[in-house]
Amino acid sequence: MIFCESFIPPEKKKDTDPNFDRRDVYVITQNALADGTYLEYIRAHYNRSTQDDRPFFLEMLRTKSDAVRGTTNFVASLGYKFLDVPLHEVWKED
Repeated sequence: MIFCESFIPPEKKKDTDPNFDRRDVYVITQNALADGTYLEYIRAHYNRSTQDDRPFFLEMLRTKSDAVRGTTNFVASLGYKFLDVPLHEVWKED
């Protein structure tokens, strides 16, 4: 059980404490910490003030081989220029 019982309405809990509620508990698995995307999610969730977000469209349009080599393809660079930069200007935090 990973605290899924918290989401059962109290009137449906027959064998357990009807007031049991641990939705404040997060389960982080050791294997998930090896995934870069999951690490970014955790950092953004708990350490937002120091999170340095990568440009969304640039990263979305890069291929895996581009990411490994540290390069950017033409389509990804267009996405950065025409989507990421203007959107960042609209929503930048002061």
